[in-house]
Amino acid sequence: ALAGIIGIYGLAREHRMSDRSASVVALALLSSPLYLRFSYTFMTDVPFLSCLIVSLLLYTRALRCQSYPTMLLASVTAAAAILVRQFGVALIMGILILCLSSRQLRRNWSFVAVGIALPSIAAVWQFWSGVTKPNWAMAHYVRPLQVRYISDVGNLVPSILWRLSVILPYLAFFLMPLAAAVLLVFLRRRYRRESDADTLCCTPINVMATAVPVLLVSAGLVYGVTGLNGSWLMPYLPWNLEILKPLGAATGGVLTAFLLVGGILFGRVFIIRYIDGPGWMNLSPHERLLDWVTLFLLFFQLMFLKIGDEYLLIFLPYSLVVVARFLDGQKMPWRRWVIGAHCAVLVVSAMWVRGLLEAEEAQWLGGEHLRTQGISPQRIHGSRTWDCYYGAFNEYLAEVGTVDPHVLVDDFFSRFIPGRIHQADYLVTQLTYSPDGERWSIVEDIPYRSMLFHERHVYVAKRQGVQ
Repeated sequence: ALAGIIGIYGLAREHRMSDRSASVVALALLSSPLYLRFSYTFMTDVPFLSCLIVSLLLYTRALRCQSYPTMLLASVTAAAAILVRQFGVALIMGILILCLSSRQLRRNWSFVAVGIALPSIAAVWQFWSGVTKPNWAMAHYVRPLQVRYISDVGNLVPSILWRLSVILPYLAFFLMPLAAAVLLVFLRRRYRRESDADTLCCTPINVMATAVPVLLVSAGLVYGVTGLNGSWLMPYLPWNLEILKPLGAATGGVLTAFLLVGGILFGRVFIIRYIDGPGWMNLSPHERLLDWVTLFLLFFQLMFLKIGDEYLLIFLPYSLVVVARFLDGQKMPWRRWVIGAHCAVLVVSAMWVRGLLEAEEAQWLGGEHLRTQGISPQRIHGSRTWDCYYGAFNEYLAEVGTVDPHVLVDDFFSRFIPGRIHQADYLVTQLTYSPDGERWSIVEDIPYRSMLFHERHVYVAKRQGVQ
């Protein structure tokens, strides 16, 4: 995680940002809630993102300086990114596209070969291992669902458009202070009517730059409600941001409106990068690498069978660099108050993550308290993490045998895991009452502090009559 923060600072500097602006970019990444959250888990989201950022930094610097040693280092980190997640192949594809579009690189294939040799070996090994020795998840879950997803064209096309529409407001959530800064620029120019190249006057460029994200987000919102039976309010994707659901209609509506507007303005900034003024032609070849790699990452994410909020972290490097460069070109002081806002977000994110970690630790300790006394994990119903660590999924497969991969995950988490409570002799829970009216006795009380430092408890309970 620290390597990613240092790397994004260096990447911002490579994209011609000042030291202060690059520092804001690094702070924005650090304070992004899910980046901080997954810095403390075994999940690969942040390790992959960190390897991706460092690889982009080293490749960009190597291309700018024509440095063979730096290119070799970039090759090592890119290989690491691919070994963490196959999406890292986007780095190879970005380099190759850049090479094809640059006469200088086409004349220096040995330099390019140094950069893609190790990641290419890693990619081939990953592919060969997946084909010849797939794990259970790849063989019985990922591969069948992936084939079904891409072969169903009738659902694939609207799914791609819907995914494009929800990515933008989620990026605005990850970078809320920067989204607020872009909104202020929008309002300032709208009401002061400044006459420069990026005003919101009715030129074809400005109309297109604004209309495309507006139509995309609006259509995605309507499709999500009518076609997917979703909600008008955030969150639209599963997993971590479902904590926003209890906010209620008023607070949730205000937050959703801000994020939708922020997402639309982010989309506008992204489009302007390519069509306004010199646009794309003003970017040097090494700066374009970020765009090409992000394009391939977007393609992979649109074609992958699943999408969730944490999967969108891979778009943070591009969003941070492009939005910060846009703000750098504005005639308004933005860094000071954006730094203050990011510090506030960092405090809230740190409190949230600390509360989650304390709760997870207390639940884990509850299960370990019983296991270390010689009680079999099969007799204990603890947290999802604890149950799965000690073989709950293997028990599930032994029970159901062959199962449709389309319903496997939902059946496991919605039916099997909650159902373990009826067979368990011991229960690790935060409930203050006995489930289903059964009689349980508390054998251990584990206190912890919530996000707001309120005292909470995890109880280790024993079913009545168990010896």
